[in-house]
Amino acid sequence: MIAPTLANNSAVIVRLDRTIQYAAADMEISTLVITGCPAFAGHDKKE
Repeated sequence: MIAPTLANNSAVIVRLDRTIQYAAADMEISTLVITGCPAFAGHDKKE
């Protein structure tokens, strides 16, 4: 019973992660809020 629940939770977490990443890219909050963060180092220099 525990294994399917864990698998479900993992899938939900991955989906949330992707949603957040897409939202961040859409709103370009990486340039406004998280500049200098290693995760966004590749695309925080848009000026």
